[in-house]
Amino acid sequence: MKCDKCGFVSFDHNLACPSCNKDLGSLRHRLGIHYTPPETTFDEFFAGSSGAYQTAAGPPKEPEAELDFDSVDDEFEFTLDD
Repeated sequence: MKCDKCGFVSFDHNLACPSCNKDLGSLRHRLGIHYTPPETTFDEFFAGSSGAYQTAAGPPKEPEAELDFDSVDDEFEFTLDD
């Protein structure tokens, strides 16, 4: 979003211009930007303390298939294609 007063380009969630401190409420309304701040902080969200992010319950799943490197020869040929 670009400030009408000084021309500084900032994020849409700013209520005031970080450069000149002009209120951006009328510009946000004119552009149809309706920003609601999140209910939790970034750290709370990913730590799981807010309850907003839940991990899958239970032990980790076993891989469905494993690679068998014993049946592979010792020589490999690598090529690079442009």
